[in-house]
Amino acid sequence: VVFSVFLVYCLFTPPAPLGGGGAPPPGAPGGAPPPPPPTALDIGKEGYEMGFFDIFKKGPASSGPLTVGAVAKGKAIPMTEIPDPAFSQGFVGFCCGIEPEDGKVYSPVDGVVSQVPDTLHAAGLEADGMELLVHCGVDTVDMKGQGFTMLVSEGQKVKKGDPLLTMDLDVIRAAGHPTTIITAVTNSDDFAGVEQAVSGPVQVGDDVLKVTKK
Repeated sequence: VVFSVFLVYCLFTPPAPLGGGGAPPPGAPGGAPPPPPPTALDIGKEGYEMGFFDIFKKGPASSGPLTVGAVAKGKAIPMTEIPDPAFSQGFVGFCCGIEPEDGKVYSPVDGVVSQVPDTLHAAGLEADGMELLVHCGVDTVDMKGQGFTMLVSEGQKVKKGDPLLTMDLDVIRAAGHPTTIITAVTNSDDFAGVEQAVSGPVQVGDDVLKVTKK
């Protein structure tokens, strides 16, 4: 009889909550509301956070060559064809020439203007370790600025394609000087190699020199 009473008690008496009481389960009358279902934002939160911090991870640095753009519209010629032995024999560094169609001269790189001579026929630039000379015409230093208008100043930052100066081709020819524009990497020895990228017709900004770092 005692066993039967104990069995009935076990089967029909609900068990007490663990801990001797407590709040009813979520969703039960008087209990806390059930948690809302997860949203797409919650589901994607971990992936979003990982993606957000991925933008601070730097990829591998480019190992490709540096490039120097055409400073004028015209015809690119190799160094050996420049009508000035100081340039054609590489005494000023590896270079190339452009026979210009007009007198507008532009920056070949993003960089800083490092030199502006009083004679206004040239400009020095520094960019990515390169020291560049843009020399307009041959022996035009003798013109003492006549026929040239400088548009930049020393220390000025420039972008590739920004105007540097203008040259009056007719005035230069009348003075007996070739109008070839020379772009030279004057510290060529600091690099593993400098080579001409193209010959023939070019537009402003076309790659004319490739410079490989050591």
